[in-house]
Amino acid sequence: MDVCFIYNGSEKKLECAEYAWSNIANRAGLNYHMKPFSGTFLSFCYGNKPENISNSYLWMPSCSNCFENETKLELAGNLTSSFANEEIPIFSEIHEVTGEIIGSIKTKTESNIVPVLSRKSYNGLECIFAGFDLLNAVFSLLTFKNEETSNNDVLKRHDTMKHILIKSNMKEMPVIDIYAELMKKLFWNLAKSRSSVFLIKGMYPGNQKGALIITHDVDRMGYIYKQPSYLQLKRITKALLKKEVFSFNELISSIRNPLKDPYWKIDEILGWEKEKGIKADYFFLANPSDPFCYRYDIRKPELGNKINEVISRNHSVGLHSSIEAFSSLEQLIMEKEMLERICNKKISKVRQHYLLFDYGKSPERFKEAGLNIDAGISFHDETGFRAGTSYPFKYFNHNQITAFPLSLMDGALLFKKDIDHWDDFIRLFNSIYKMNGIHHWLIHPRTWFEDEFKGWKEFFKKAFEFAYSKQLWQVTLDELVNWLENRNLVRMSHLSTKPDRWFILNTCNEKIQMTFNVLSQNEFTIELYRNQESKPFTRERNFQLELNAGEEIIIVAKIGKSLNA
Repeated sequence: MDVCFIYNGSEKKLECAEYAWSNIANRAGLNYHMKPFSGTFLSFCYGNKPENISNSYLWMPSCSNCFENETKLELAGNLTSSFANEEIPIFSEIHEVTGEIIGSIKTKTESNIVPVLSRKSYNGLECIFAGFDLLNAVFSLLTFKNEETSNNDVLKRHDTMKHILIKSNMKEMPVIDIYAELMKKLFWNLAKSRSSVFLIKGMYPGNQKGALIITHDVDRMGYIYKQPSYLQLKRITKALLKKEVFSFNELISSIRNPLKDPYWKIDEILGWEKEKGIKADYFFLANPSDPFCYRYDIRKPELGNKINEVISRNHSVGLHSSIEAFSSLEQLIMEKEMLERICNKKISKVRQHYLLFDYGKSPERFKEAGLNIDAGISFHDETGFRAGTSYPFKYFNHNQITAFPLSLMDGALLFKKDIDHWDDFIRLFNSIYKMNGIHHWLIHPRTWFEDEFKGWKEFFKKAFEFAYSKQLWQVTLDELVNWLENRNLVRMSHLSTKPDRWFILNTCNEKIQMTFNVLSQNEFTIELYRNQESKPFTRERNFQLELNAGEEIIIVAKIGKSLNA
């Protein structure tokens, strides 16, 4: 379905509005244009009241001071609508509407029920009026405008407890993903009076119910190795008295050889991942200096060999940049180049050590260093969605870089006491799963040392088996970026209605398998016009097509049951 985005507001805010809208549209699989198009009969009007609209439209007024730095998000209330299966948080001023009411907000402060979604007909055109602003909230979350630095954190990271989603008890809710689903359903409601079939791009290449990315930060060694003598003696004595996993001889030998250290669990993890067919992303430090604990030096032959073994097993490698690299571009480039020399390949992705992040500086440094994937968007001490989404996004004004939100870090969940960790995991998993979202996990190898982290290894093995049973696409960061870029290069244009006809063009330079989703109240048959030939293809509401590089096809949806081979 083609949707034309029409912004009616201050010209200086146009870029912000387009950025927020494009993130919702891409997440929803909507085909959109930034100017009127011949086949478009739906418009999304954002800002002031639209005029001279020639097709059905959704109008959403912008909130006052939208996209401005001093504008702080505040929860107005939760939207309830026939288009959503759950309450949807609204962070904006609200405007009461009239007409056929299709959604209301229960306000947070006064507990009033305010109608904020209505449907009307103007001069034969269908219109939905939304009395709230989603785009300002999307922009604010994706540009981290509402964050504050913690005075109590030694590394001066963001104050998690002051984050709007934490304060609103919504940290595990992928708000932007939910907004995308709402917008998709609103446009379908508008379209179905004129169109029998609503065609959108699928999220993934097949019928997967989401994606699963497994990553490892190889950041800490030194349970015994390079520790002060008193600590070595204490831990060796503890192991002997408790008859723990490591024998006395093994602990002594680990003092001299980092690969025998109890924290070095990569070999065990590699074996498990081979057994399960997992492709993971490993992030290695390239700076042995750390003010808090011993790290490791990848220039040692045994460590360089192990990194290359990880690559040889079809895993992917990225840079775990150090504390020094967080504030120094020169250090960041030096660490990247060192890891590249060890791997003999280009390094394109990064996760900053301790999840340090400064929106005003980090993306620019990553760009200058030639890093185009940032895998570290997360609360440093909580599970959930710091940017309000499970889905990767481009940084505003730095569209060379794809930011990947983490959904789950081992320590943020399992260090918590007096909670049921499995129940917490299931609740978070389900909040992503029902949005067909992306489950992005961070598992530190040292947490598989069972003497110190009892039960953690089995927890994540169980979590993987649970996720695997849910038809997720297990994928690496690089593979998902490549897929998303190719997905965006498959162009769609809605040519006509009754019957609905779409022109599909694969503009990427490789073959791609695409899934298309169909919304319709009727039974239908999809016909393909390919290579000047046409044939009935499917009646399925989710179907897959393999598109060759540069290929053009026509899809026609005809109402009815017949499907003649």
